[in-house]
Amino acid sequence: QPWHQDSFYFPFDQTPQIGLWLAISEATLENGCLRVLAGSHREPVHEHIPDRRPGANLGYVEIVDHDMSQATPVLIQPGDLLVFHSHLMHCSSDNRSQGIRAAMVFHCAKSGTRIQTPVDVPVNDWMALPPAPGFSKAD
Repeated sequence: QPWHQDSFYFPFDQTPQIGLWLAISEATLENGCLRVLAGSHREPVHEHIPDRRPGANLGYVEIVDHDMSQATPVLIQPGDLLVFHSHLMHCSSDNRSQGIRAAMVFHCAKSGTRIQTPVDVPVNDWMALPPAPGFSKAD
């Protein structure tokens, strides 16, 4: 996926959200590990345009108005958990290895966060879960 900020995809009335990226397999340079731009979580949500790569997944968008030359690869092992701010600029490259790069990804929002309507985001592939008993309201 090209350079993006997760907040761009989330039509929520409050930001930020927290992303949780749990590695199921090793993430390496060869298999397309995440790359992050340190400090970019302090930036506002930038303009995103449709992904310009040939054959890109429908709905992928990218940031083109920022210098990404100082990106840091995130090399992690199975079981490692990356926790990040929804404004953090990040991307991953194509998997050029013979293996897979698998992860489970979750996003969490502050209690009381609501979906803004109408929903106008390029991809709507998330689901909302009801609050768990005992955790439904922060005191």
